[in-house]
Amino acid sequence: MKQYAKGLFSLILLLTFSLTAMGQKQQVRIESFTHDPMDQAAKEHPQRDGNGDLYALIKVRPSAKQFRFTFGYMKSIAGGEHDDETWIYVQRNARKVTVTGEGYEAIRDADLGQTLSAGETYIMQLSFDEVVSIRKHSLSKQMVQFLVEPANSGAMVSVKNTETGQQEVLGAVDATGSVSANLDFGTYTYQVMSALYVPSEGILTVAASAETLVERVRLQSNTGTVVLTTAAGADLYIDNVKCGTGTWQGELKPGEYLVEARRASHVSTSQRITVIRGEKTQATIPSPVPITGFVSVMTNPAGAKILIDGQDVGKSPMNVNDVLIGSHQVTLKAEGYKDYTATVVVKEGEMASVSATMEKGFTPSEGRTFTVKGVSFVMVPVEGGTFQMGATSEQGSDANSDEKPVHSVTLSSYSIGQTEVTQDLWEAVMGSNVGQQRDKRDKKMPLRGEGAKYPMYYISWEECLDFITKLNTLTGEKFRLPTEAEWEYAARGGKQSKGYKYSGSNTLDNVAWYGTEVTHKVATKCPNELGLYDMSGNVREWCQDWFDNYSSSSQTNPAGASSGIHRVLRGGSGYDNARLCRVSSRGGGVPKNSRYLAWGLRLAL
Repeated sequence: MKQYAKGLFSLILLLTFSLTAMGQKQQVRIESFTHDPMDQAAKEHPQRDGNGDLYALIKVRPSAKQFRFTFGYMKSIAGGEHDDETWIYVQRNARKVTVTGEGYEAIRDADLGQTLSAGETYIMQLSFDEVVSIRKHSLSKQMVQFLVEPANSGAMVSVKNTETGQQEVLGAVDATGSVSANLDFGTYTYQVMSALYVPSEGILTVAASAETLVERVRLQSNTGTVVLTTAAGADLYIDNVKCGTGTWQGELKPGEYLVEARRASHVSTSQRITVIRGEKTQATIPSPVPITGFVSVMTNPAGAKILIDGQDVGKSPMNVNDVLIGSHQVTLKAEGYKDYTATVVVKEGEMASVSATMEKGFTPSEGRTFTVKGVSFVMVPVEGGTFQMGATSEQGSDANSDEKPVHSVTLSSYSIGQTEVTQDLWEAVMGSNVGQQRDKRDKKMPLRGEGAKYPMYYISWEECLDFITKLNTLTGEKFRLPTEAEWEYAARGGKQSKGYKYSGSNTLDNVAWYGTEVTHKVATKCPNELGLYDMSGNVREWCQDWFDNYSSSSQTNPAGASSGIHRVLRGGSGYDNARLCRVSSRGGGVPKNSRYLAWGLRLAL
C-alpha cells in the first residue's frame, strides 16, 4: 500500500524551569510534527501570500490559543479554532518554530524536521507538564485551595483582605470544583457565587507555612425544576433562548419566564411560567400553527404521481391543500417517462402552480422507503453486474494516478440511498446535530447549509458507524456504508450507465452543487441513470474501504485493504472544483479525527 505519511518526526523538548515567587511554572512540549498529504484543508480553505502562493496549514492539537507561534522570517496567519484544533497558516519554506505563552517556558527555534510546502497540511501535537517549586527562604504567602460542591457549579470565588480592604477574584472553579491562589498572610472574608446557587460567604486566616490551606464550601441550590413539552419537531425557547426540541427538562432560578414553541413556516405559540425554588414546574406549550398555501399540479400525461419534498400526495391533475409556506421540491413520476422535478415557492393563502410536459424515457426504480421517528428515506435497488472501475476514457486528463489502473469489477445486487443522509434523519437517530453545532462554533465563517433536507455534514467516519449502529437498532435492518466499488458502480449508473464523466451527465451543472462553498438541499439537481441524487457534489461521502492502490486484476465484490491510515471519501462537494466531482475521483481521511464542513455519508443495504 502506498505510504501517504512522510514519516513521524518526534521532538521531545525538555525545558528548564525558573523558581518564581508564585512557585509554579508550566512546560509545553512538541510531541510530534507530521505531514498529512490526504488532508486537503490547506487547499479547501486557502490563504495566500503577497506573491499569490498558497500558505501551508498547521493544525495544532489540542487547541493552543493561549500560545504565540513564530516561524523566523516567514509570515504566518491565525486560522482560528476548529473542533479542539488551532489552525495556523505559514509561508512555505518555514522550518523552525518558536512557541511562547504566559506562564509557560518558551520553546525557541525548534526544528520541525521538514520544510513546509505550499498548500500542504501538517499536524503539530502538543503536551503539557506542570512542576511546582517553593522558595526556601522565609515565606510570607500560603497556598489556599477552595473546594466547592457541587463541582460542576461553575462558581466564582473572590476574597477580601480585612486589614487592607484589597479584594481579589481567584476565578472560576475547575471540573473538580477547585480553584487555588497564593495569598499574603492575613485574615480574609470570601464569597462564592454561582448563577444557580445561593451565594456562600465565610472567613479564613492565612498564617501557616508551606502546607496548603483547604477551604471546603457546599453551595445550596437556588433553582426549581422545569419540565417543558410541545409538538415533536418544534423548538422550545425560554426568554428567547433555544433550550430544546419537543421536550426539555432543567433547572432555572426562581422567577417568571416566557416559554415559546417555534417552527419554520408556523405561527409560534407561548405561555408564561413561574419557577419556585425547590419546586417542580411542568408546562405543555401548544403546537405551533401551520401557515399554508396551495399547489396546483397539471401534467401531460395525466395521472403522474406527485411527491412534495419526497412525500406522496396524490396524482395529477390535483390541487394540493395545506402546503406549508416556503420553498418546496415537487417531483412528478409516470411509467415510461423521465422524472420531472421543479421548485415552487408557496405563499400564505396563495396558489403556486406546476405545469409539466413529461419526457418519455427511463423511469428509475422507486426503491424501498424506510421511516424512522417520522423521517422517511429511500433505498434504491442496484442490479449487480460487471464494470470497468477507475480512470476510464471519459475521465480524460483529469484522472489522477490513484485512479489507475482501470480494472474489471463484478458486484452482486445491493441497495443504496437515493440521497445523502439528511440532517433530519441524523437528528431522528442520534438526538442532535453535531455537524451543525461544530459549524456554529466556527465564528469566522458563515453557516453553510442547515436544515432538515440538507445533507448531514462535518462528521467523521467513526461517527458514521455510530449512526448506522443506532439506525440498525431502530429498524432491525443491516444498513452499512457502501464499499468504494459499490459507490462508483452506482455513481456511473449501474447497468443503465451512459458512460458520463460525472454522475448522471457530462455537464456538471445539471447534476451537482460544486464550487459554491455552501451545501444545498438534497435532490435539487437532476438524478443519474438509477435515480440517485448528488453523487457528484454537495458533500463528499464516506465509504467502507481503507484507501489503497488499485490492482489490475479482475475482482468480485472487493472490500478494499484489511488495514490502512485513511478511509475512502467519494463524490466531491460544494467546496470542490469540477475535477474532484468526477465518478472516478478518489479521496480519503483519517477515520477518527478527520471531519470537515463538506463530509457526509450515503447508506448501503
